[in-house]
Amino acid sequence: MYTGKAIEHAAETVIFQQKLYYVYASKYPIYQREKIIGIMVFLEETNCLKRKDEHLPKSAAAAPSIHFPYELFENTADGIVITDLETYDVLYCNPAMRRSLHLAPDAPCKGEKCYALMAGLTAPCEDCVRPQLSYGHAHKRVFHNPIAGLDFLLQDTIISYQGRNCQFTRILNLADYIHRDTHVKETLFREASINDAIRLGMYELNPEDGIKRILARIGQQLHAERMLIIEEQDSNVQVTYHWTGDKAKDLPSDFPAISRTELWPLFNLFAQKQTISLPDLDAFWNIHPDYAPHLPGIRQLVASRLILDGQPLGFVEAVNPAPEHIHDAALLLSTLTRFLAILLRNRDMMKRLEHLSKVDQLTGIMNRRGLLDRISALPADRCYAFFFGDLNGLKETNDTQGHEAGDRLIQSAAAVFVHVGGENNVFRMGGDEFLMLYEAHDEQSAKAIEQKLNEHFAAAKISIALGWTLATTPIDNIDPVLARADSLMYQQKILHHRTRHKHS
Repeated sequence: MYTGKAIEHAAETVIFQQKLYYVYASKYPIYQREKIIGIMVFLEETNCLKRKDEHLPKSAAAAPSIHFPYELFENTADGIVITDLETYDVLYCNPAMRRSLHLAPDAPCKGEKCYALMAGLTAPCEDCVRPQLSYGHAHKRVFHNPIAGLDFLLQDTIISYQGRNCQFTRILNLADYIHRDTHVKETLFREASINDAIRLGMYELNPEDGIKRILARIGQQLHAERMLIIEEQDSNVQVTYHWTGDKAKDLPSDFPAISRTELWPLFNLFAQKQTISLPDLDAFWNIHPDYAPHLPGIRQLVASRLILDGQPLGFVEAVNPAPEHIHDAALLLSTLTRFLAILLRNRDMMKRLEHLSKVDQLTGIMNRRGLLDRISALPADRCYAFFFGDLNGLKETNDTQGHEAGDRLIQSAAAVFVHVGGENNVFRMGGDEFLMLYEAHDEQSAKAIEQKLNEHFAAAKISIALGWTLATTPIDNIDPVLARADSLMYQQKILHHRTRHKHS
C-alpha cells in the first residue's frame, strides 16, 4: 500500500518530468529532447541516497555522517559541489565543476559563496532549494549558469560533511551529456551497422551477392535514395552495382559509362582525402560549373574511394541520404571501403578461376563447360550449324613424332577453327575432338562453311573428319544436337579410313 507522501512524491516526479521537458527541451532539436527525460530517469535510478516512501525531517539531526569518496568525486565527469547550509560557503568543488566554471584547477573556492560562484549573484538565489531539502531525498532541477553559459541538471540533498550539515549537489552538464550520449550512440550505430553489413557480405558464397546485400543494408540504414559502386575502367568509370530505394526510379541495366574527365572535381577531392561529403551539391556546382552530375536528381552525395594494396578500384556512393545521416554515411563508407574492395578482388579472382575452368589450357579455346554457357547465351529464334571435327592420325603422330608434335597438331587444328568461326564459337570437346558453331540460315550456307573449313585444313595439311547438323535456338538440351553431328562426323571418319586402306 502506497502512503500519502509516496503518492505525493510520485506526482512531484511527473510534474518535474513535464517541467524539465517543456522548459529545457525547447532549446535543443526535437530528436534530442527525449534524452533529457532519459537523463533524469538515469539519475533517479542510480541515486545512491535511496528515497524513502515516508517524509523525513529536514533538521540537522536527520543527516548522518557518511564516508566521503574523494577519489571518486575527483575523477568523475559530473560536477560535485558541497556548501554549508547555514553560511552558503563552498566547502568543496571538484575538478569537473571547476572546468565548467572556467576556473583554474588550483583556484581557491573555499569561502566563496555558492550563489556568487555558481550564479554570479551577491545574495542567495530567489529560488534557492535549501528549504525543500531533506536527507534521503534527491531534489532535481534544471539550472542555467550565467557564468558558464551552460544548462545544468542539478541533484541536491543533505549530508553531514566535516561535522556540519551541508548541501550536496551533483551537477550534470547537459550539453556534455548529450554530446557523450550522441557519440556513444553514433559509435554503437556505426559498429552495429558495420558488423551487420560485413556479416551479410561474408555469409554469401558469391562475392557479387555479398556486395549487393551490403549496399542494400547500408542504403536502408541511411535512408538513401541510391547506393552505387562505380569502378574505374581505363579512361571511364562504370556503375557496376547499385541499390535503389523505394522512392527513387531504378537505374537502367545499360547505364552508360562515364568519362573520368566529367568527374574530375570528385577525383580532385579524392586526391586530398578518401571520403568526401557533399551535403549541398547546388553549392558545389556553383563552384564547379563544368562538373557534370552523373545521376539524375542528385542533391547530396557521400562517396569513399575503393583502394586495395595501393591500387584504386573506384568508389562507393550514398546518394541523397537523409540529412541527419550525412555524418553516419561518411563514417560507414570510410570503414566499409576496404571490405568492399576485398569483395571486388574476390569477385575478380572467382571470375578468373571460373574462366580458367572453361578454357582448354593447351589451345586457349573454350572447353565443354564453356560450350554450355555459350549455348545458353545464344539469341532466340536463330539457326546455327554445329560442326563436329575429329583429327585423323593424332595417335600416329604421338607414337612416331612424340606428344609435343601431337600437341602442336591439336593447336594447329584449333587455330583453323578459330580462323573460320571466331574464338567464341570454337570448343575443344576432348583429346582430338572439336566443335564449332556458326549461324547458318539453311543447309546451303552450312555446306559453304563446311567447304571453307575443308579448304583451310587442307592448306594447313591437317586431316580431319567433319560432320554437321542444324539446330534452332533456344536449345534446351545440346546432347541430341551433338549426337547427330558426331554421328555424321563418324561416317566421314569411316570413309577416310576405308579410302586410306584402299590406297595403302
